[in-house]
Amino acid sequence: MTVNPSGWRPSSPANEQGESATVTGNRIVKAFNTELWEVLRFKKAAQRLLRANLRSVRIQSISSPLMDTIGAIAIALMLLIGRIQIQEHRMTMGMFAAFIILAVAACALYFGPFGPTGKPDPTIIQTVPKPDYFFLWLYALLSLLPPSLETPALLIGPVVVIAGLLLLPFRNSEQFCCLILRPR
Repeated sequence: MTVNPSGWRPSSPANEQGESATVTGNRIVKAFNTELWEVLRFKKAAQRLLRANLRSVRIQSISSPLMDTIGAIAIALMLLIGRIQIQEHRMTMGMFAAFIILAVAACALYFGPFGPTGKPDPTIIQTVPKPDYFFLWLYALLSLLPPSLETPALLIGPVVVIAGLLLLPFRNSEQFCCLILRPR
């Protein structure tokens, strides 16, 4: 039975069992004077979880720029070695191009994304709508635009800029149109 403002009223047996278990568990913790110990134990577990999450975020934030840097260095070294091989006539340009294509294909097969491994679980939502670090400046700049200008700026703006850059050499009215014949 439970106490009601209007007096005693019987309640359902399932509700009584849930209330008595909660009250009994609370009384046991208080009876053995372990309430402070349980609070401290929870704080320690929460601190461990926070440290683990921060460590994971730190590693993820370093991983992408580090892998991009390593990839850029590897590409530069491959091009340098290829140039030396071609200059010393150990390799032709076609062989070098085939080697590069095979190396890219092998990396894509080995390091590429894996397909689905099981049934999709809609309860797992791990989305972070954030661009890669080298596009953060553009993301921040575009976030300052009013919503009515977002579509024109994103769709029409790049086309106009690229067209202007392509037409820029034809704008030159000097008599020297070749880069080699220009005076220095």
